[in-house]
Amino acid sequence: MQLAQTLEKLTPFWKREIEKALALPPLPLDYQPKIVEIFDDLGLLAGSVLGEPYQCHRPEIDLTNFIAWYLDGQLVFFYLGDSIVIDRLTLMAKASNLLNVIEGG
Repeated sequence: MQLAQTLEKLTPFWKREIEKALALPPLPLDYQPKIVEIFDDLGLLAGSVLGEPYQCHRPEIDLTNFIAWYLDGQLVFFYLGDSIVIDRLTLMAKASNLLNVIEGG
């Protein structure tokens, strides 16, 4: 199934969230979130608040269509099927890779 067809199956809430996030720039290199939340189409999956992780338990048979990452209330990553729709983490990932090279890791 093509991405456009799959996107059409999302709820209006997720369509609006994706539309808003597409208009935003990547996060800055030095961004350090206080709250991380990970959602799927069934709801909240896991997260971290001020460094304290938490996880919602579900039966193993629950399959999801998408994964959405929020940092401090902002949608920064959205993976749908086998496609990345939103990736505002690119600069942070590049900075992390560069730091690893500098540190010799």
